[in-house]
Amino acid sequence: MKWTHIYFDLDNTLYDHEMAFKKTILHCAEKMLLNKNKSVSVEQWFNVFKSNCDQYWNAYEEGRWSRERYQVKRFCKTNDYFNLTCSEEEALEFQREYQSKVASFAELYDGVSSILSTLRGSGIELGIITNGGQETQLAKIKALQLLQWIPHENIYISETVGIEKPDVDIFQYVLGSTGHYLYIGDTWDHDIKPAIEAGFDAIYFNSRNEAVDHSIRKNIPEIMTYEELKKVLIN
Repeated sequence: MKWTHIYFDLDNTLYDHEMAFKKTILHCAEKMLLNKNKSVSVEQWFNVFKSNCDQYWNAYEEGRWSRERYQVKRFCKTNDYFNLTCSEEEALEFQREYQSKVASFAELYDGVSSILSTLRGSGIELGIITNGGQETQLAKIKALQLLQWIPHENIYISETVGIEKPDVDIFQYVLGSTGHYLYIGDTWDHDIKPAIEAGFDAIYFNSRNEAVDHSIRKNIPEIMTYEELKKVLIN
């Protein structure tokens, strides 16, 4: 294998973040709705909440809103929809509850443990480059038992590094002066494009089957399962 170092994104690359997100939000919402004594089903509440997450995401991603404002807005707009009370502190407490629980609902994608064992056994240095909070992301990594393949020193979390994807600098921060580096991620603009610009090879793990303009893909492999990833790495 030509690569000496292979780095992965975490959310929606090593585990199904969308599934863990839904299970955790349902758990937190059930507790919240019970406290409000309202006859709103947790599934109804989640569907509106997810819609608000998607609706307001661009405002956060483009830097017009802070992460905190985004979190408060999506929660309170959902409660407003159901005529439920809401405050900024309640919204932030809901977020803290989510962050403390999400690791317990995370599960590796099929085939991850097998391929990581094979790569580690071949002497390849494995690592993670992920956006997010240090405490939350480390809790997921530990819950997923990824430390048996990936050493602490090869884990780069944006809050700790002080640089967030899609900034090319976070990839350049990781890139060593020697070796051949590969990055595997699920988002074209936040993972693949900046990794390539920094000097990594890249594989696009399209875990959510998103449409991508093939004219900009060039020779970047695209896979949707770890079985497909195994074939690309071997070839």
